[in-house]
Formats: sequence, C-alpha cells, structure tokens
Amino acid sequence: MIQSELNSEIEKIATALQGLNTNTITGALIGELIPKITPELDVPKVMGTPSGKGVLSQFIKRYLSHILARIEKQGSDWVYSITPAEQAEIDPDLWRTFVSPHSSRTLAIRDSTLTLDAPTKLNLDPNENLKTIESATDSELDQIRTDFSNTLKDNSESMPEIQAPYDEWSAALRKMGRDRYRDWTEYRLRRLEELFNERLMVLEIAPELNTKLRSVMRRSQLATKAVFVAKKTQTNQNQIPNTAIKSHSMESEVNLRSAIIEVIQNLSISDLREIKLPSGAIFDAIINQSKK
Repeated sequence: MIQSELNSEIEKIATALQGLNTNTITGALIGELIPKITPELDVPKVMGTPSGKGVLSQFIKRYLSHILARIEKQGSDWVYSITPAEQAEIDPDLWRTFVSPHSSRTLAIRDSTLTLDAPTKLNLDPNENLKTIESATDSELDQIRTDFSNTLKDNSESMPEIQAPYDEWSAALRKMGRDRYRDWTEYRLRRLEELFNERLMVLEIAPELNTKLRSVMRRSQLATKAVFVAKKTQTNQNQIPNTAIKSHSMESEVNLRSAIIEVIQNLSISDLREIKLPSGAIFDAIINQSKK
C-alpha cells in the first residue's frame, strides 16, 4: 500500500471513530472496527511486524494519536478517549493562508510537534527544526480552474477565460445552476487538499505527521466555512431588529394619524380655526372631497 493510500485509510478510521456515539473506546473494539472500516488495511504489514500483542497499540500510537489517548486500563486492555473533530479550536487562517498566493503569512511545521503555525514572521533560529509550506500559487489555482472548465464540455463556451477575475468567472458558473457551482466547490476543495498533500510529500514528512497535518488543515477549512456561516447568520439576525423597528415605526405613524383625526372630529369650529395647517394640504383635501 502506497503512502497516499495509507493516509486515506487512516482518515477513514479517524472519521469513523469520531462519528461514534461515545467518548471512549477499548483497544479490542478498535481492533474489531478497523477491518470493517478499511478491509484493505493490513495493520501488521503496515507496522512491519508479525501479528501479535502490541501491534495494534503501536499502530494507534503512530497513526491515531491525534484523536486517541490512553486514559485507563480495563483488565489487560487499554481504554482510549476519542477527541471529537470539533473539539480542537483550529485557526481558519491556516487554510486561508495556504489558498492565498499573496498572503503575508507563511505556513510552518515546527520541531515535528504535530503543529501547524501561520506566523507573520518566521523565527530564523538555525537550531530550530522548522519547515515551511508554500502557499498555492496563482498558476496552480488557474490550473485547477482550467481542469474543471474542461469537465464542462459543451457548456464551457459560456465560461469566461481563465485569465478573467475569479469573481467574474465564478459568477458565470453560478448562472449555470446551483448543482454545477456545488460541483466546482467540491472539485476545488479536493484539488487543494491534494496540493497540500503534495507539499508534505516533497518535504518528506513522516507518515504520522502527514496524517496529523492534513487533519489539521481540513479542520481549518471547516472552521473557515463555520466563520462565514456565523457572520451570515449574525447579519440576518441584525436585519430582523431593523425590520421590526421599521414596522413598529409605520404602525406608530398610523396610530398617530388615527388619533389626530379622532381628536379633530370632536373639536368645535372655533377650535378648528386655531389649528395651524399647511394651506397646500388643505387645498388638496378640498379638491379630493369635491371629487367624491
């Protein structure tokens, strides 16, 4: 099994474990679930050791330590806590930095500690174990758009040139229908994730760290989406009070006019003569009355 396939299988296992309706799980149950989740994955072969006691524990320590942590013994077995996918607070700027060719920030892996930083300035200490990850370039992003446009076949003629501003290009795509635009967002996300993995492969990142960083980046992308949804929700909530105020204002005006009419109707002629009203408004009212 090649590295990219192994990484994919590890992600499947992690996702399945985090989807369980429990916060803990025994090593024995993990051992039963892995073949069901990833039938092609041979744990002893991956670890390079014969099947036997300790192989599963080594596998968990190497590939699943970012979501599983030992908490206690249950007989001869270990009980692990499962870290929920949404528990760790991930900076959405990690994803934004990677997909922004002209970002002022730089992604970095520091000291093989399974962390991913987006510092404004890198520490150039020669003793520090630091590797930087290049953001997606303009040409790489354009290539992703080009490849997707090629999948449109007959409809590709209605799309602007790739050199056109992204806003213009995406607006044309939206006009082709919601499903087509959804296809684009899914395609773009998949290609960017593949690009990030290629960056890690070039840096010769260890398999377990590779899996961890890809998980971090995926959660950062989800955090970016969550921030967008939160802002949109807040905007909608802010609009509701404004609408209510406007409605209340209109209702108050109607009530005021009704009250004034009621008061005027009960006034004597002498009191009416004392009321100051615009002559133009009075003249228009006389005209309207004569037409009825």
